[in-house]
Amino acid sequence: MFPLVTNFARPTGGHTQKIRYNPYGRKRMGQKNQSRCRPAILMQQSPESDPPGEPPLIIRRTIVVIWVLAGSFAGSGLAQPIDVVGQLTQVRQSLLSADVAAAVQRLNQLRQQADRLTPAQRHQVDLIFGQITGAFAPRQAAWSDRKVIDTVVLVDNELMLMRAIGAWQDDAFYPVLLNDGWYSRLFIEAFKPSRVVHIPSGVMIDPTVAAETAVKLIARQNARMIVHREANAAPPPGLVVIDPAGPHRTAGLALAIGRGQPILTAAGVPDPMAPFAAETITQLAADILSALGQWRLASSETWVGLTLAARLPYFYKAEPTTLPANAQIKLTGPRALDDLLGRNNQGVRFAIAGRLTGDAARANYQAMCALFLQPKNALLIDDYPTRPGNPIWKTYSLDQSEKLFAGRFPIQRLTGDGLNIAAIRTATAPRHRFDLLWVNSSGSPHRFAIHGPDEGTADDIPLGRAAAFNVVHSMSAADPWDADTLAGRALAGGAYWYFGSMNEPYLSAFVEPEIAAVKILAGCPLAFALHHGPDHPFYMPWKLVCLGDPLYSLRDTPAQRINAPLPLNGAHPQPPHELDPPDLAEADDLSPGDLASAVYHHFVEGDYPAILKLDPILARRHPIATACYRQVLAQRYAKLLNANELDDARAALTRLLILGGDKSDLTHHARQWLMQMARTGNKPAAINYLKALAAQSLPAPAKQALTDLID
Repeated sequence: MFPLVTNFARPTGGHTQKIRYNPYGRKRMGQKNQSRCRPAILMQQSPESDPPGEPPLIIRRTIVVIWVLAGSFAGSGLAQPIDVVGQLTQVRQSLLSADVAAAVQRLNQLRQQADRLTPAQRHQVDLIFGQITGAFAPRQAAWSDRKVIDTVVLVDNELMLMRAIGAWQDDAFYPVLLNDGWYSRLFIEAFKPSRVVHIPSGVMIDPTVAAETAVKLIARQNARMIVHREANAAPPPGLVVIDPAGPHRTAGLALAIGRGQPILTAAGVPDPMAPFAAETITQLAADILSALGQWRLASSETWVGLTLAARLPYFYKAEPTTLPANAQIKLTGPRALDDLLGRNNQGVRFAIAGRLTGDAARANYQAMCALFLQPKNALLIDDYPTRPGNPIWKTYSLDQSEKLFAGRFPIQRLTGDGLNIAAIRTATAPRHRFDLLWVNSSGSPHRFAIHGPDEGTADDIPLGRAAAFNVVHSMSAADPWDADTLAGRALAGGAYWYFGSMNEPYLSAFVEPEIAAVKILAGCPLAFALHHGPDHPFYMPWKLVCLGDPLYSLRDTPAQRINAPLPLNGAHPQPPHELDPPDLAEADDLSPGDLASAVYHHFVEGDYPAILKLDPILARRHPIATACYRQVLAQRYAKLLNANELDDARAALTRLLILGGDKSDLTHHARQWLMQMARTGNKPAAINYLKALAAQSLPAPAKQALTDLID
C-alpha cells in the first residue's frame, strides 16, 4: 500500500491547532525540510449531517491527509526558492472566480522558471496549464478530426457488431448498436440520423468464435498503434483494458478503435461487488502500469484515460497499518479500485479510470454515446447555497458554473425556494429533457435530500434520455449494478456517463464546480476535470468513480456529418414503423428492451391503465419497465388507501412487493395497509396475509421489509 502521512488538528483550548506540512518532498526524522511549507488544508464537511451526540463535524473531520509524492517527485534544494505554493494558490483563486487569463498568466510565469522547480512542482504546473488551455487537443485529434457517416447501424449480435466496428475508417466512422429495443432507441432519438440500417442475423453466435474475433481485433488495433508509436507520432490519449470473453469487449473495442488507443487484455471476475483476493489487484495494477510505460503514457506532464472494459472488482479495502489508530475509521474501509489503478508505487497518478457497466448492449451504448453525442442543454439541481451552517456548502454552489455553461448551451437551474421534489419532477418527468445533469445533494445510495420537506428516491432519477450525470452526493454510486440505487437507475434509464462516489467521500473530495467548469469548457475530459491534482489531500486513491468513457469531453465544434456509403455488406434500411415503440399488448413476446420501450412509451403518454394490466413478474424482466410500473402502481395504491378500498389496496400492495425496490419504501407501503386494517379490526388477518406473502418468492428487499414489519 502506498505511504500515507496523516496529521490531525486537535482541539487546544477551544481552538483548532493547525499542522503545517511539506506537500512535495520526503524528509527523514531530524532532516531539515528544504521545501516551503503551507498551512494544513482542513477536511471539509461531508454531504451528510452531524450524527446525534457527536462533536461538531468541523472538529471531527479537521484532519489533513497528505499524499507524499516520492520517487521521481522527490523534492530538491533550490538556491532561491520560489513561492510555488503561493502562486498555485493564486491560480486556484483565479479559477474559482473564472478568471482564466490571470490563472494562465501565473502558470506561464512558473513555466518560464521550470529549471528552478522540483519535478513535482513542474508536474502540477503543467497539469493545470494543460487542463485549462486545451493542451490535451493533440491527443484528441484521432477522433475529433474524423467525419461521421450520418447513419446508425443496428446489428443483432456481438459478432456482427465487432465486424461493423472493425470496418471503421481512419477518416470516417459511424455508430453501431445492438438492436436491443431500449438503448438503441435512446441513441437514435438523441443522434437523429438521416437514416437507420439493419444488418440482420438470425443465427446464434458461438461464444468461442466471438472471443476469437475479439482477440483478432485487439491484435490488429495494437499492431496499428505500434506503427503509430514507431513513427514518433503523438502519444495516444489512453489505454483500454478489455476482457476478450466478457460482455464489454465490443464497447472497449469501439473506444480503442474510435479514439486511437492501445489495448491491454485482462480477465474479468464473475461479480464486481464480491470479495476478491488482494493478489488480483496487485497483479492488475502492475500490468496496467507496465502497459502505460510501454505505450509512452506514464508521463508526469499530463493524465491519460484508462478505460476498464472488463468486469473488474469495484472496490478494495485500504490498509490501516500506515494510519494512526484514531484515523482508521475515517480513512480506511472501501475505496474505489478505479481510483487506485493508473498510479506508480509511490501513488503518482498517470491515468484517470472510467468503467463500462451493464450487459453488452448497455456498455456498447455507453461507448457510442461518448463517441458521437454532445450535450445540447443542462439541468443544474443545486441544493447547497441555501444550506445553513458550514460555509463549505456555498463553496460548491453552482451559481458561477451556471454562468459559465450558459455560454455553451441552454441551462435550467433549480435552487433555493425553487428547488424541491415537486420542482424536480416537473422539470424531468414524465419525459426526461436534459442532456447533462449536475446534482448537488446528500443522502444515501437509494435516496437524496434537497431543499423542502420531502426526499427523493431512485424513482425520481430521470429516465429515457441519453444523458451525462455529475452527482456531488455521498454514495450515489455505491452499487451501479443495482437499478434501485441512484447511479444504477440513471444508467439503466439512459445515462451513458456518470460521475459520483462509491462510499462516503467528504465534500472536499469533489472538485469545486467553478474549477471543473473552466476545465470542461476548455476541452479537458470531464473525468480529468472532476479529479483533484497532486497538491490536494484527496489526490490519494479515494472513493470517486467515473462510470463511462474517461475521455468523454465537450467539443468546440460538432463533428462533421457526411452522407457516404457504408463499408458494410448486407445493410438494409430500417422501416420507420419498426422504430416505433412496440405494442404492450404483446408483452409476453417482447424482448426485455422492447418491453422497456413499450412500458416507457405508455408511461410518458400517461396511459397508466395499460401499464397496470401488465403482470408484475413480467415487468421485472427490465429495470425500466419495473420502475415505470412501480411509480404508476404506488400512485394507484395511495388512492385506494385514501378511499378505504382495502381489498383492492391489498392486491396493489402485493404487486408492489413483487416488483421490489427500496426496502424503506416497501416497509412504508405495507405498514400503511396494516394500519388501515387495524382500524377496521382486521389486524390479525392482515398479519397472517403478510406472513404468507413473506414465505413466497419475493425480491430480497420485499422479504426483508415484511420480516421487519411483522417481527
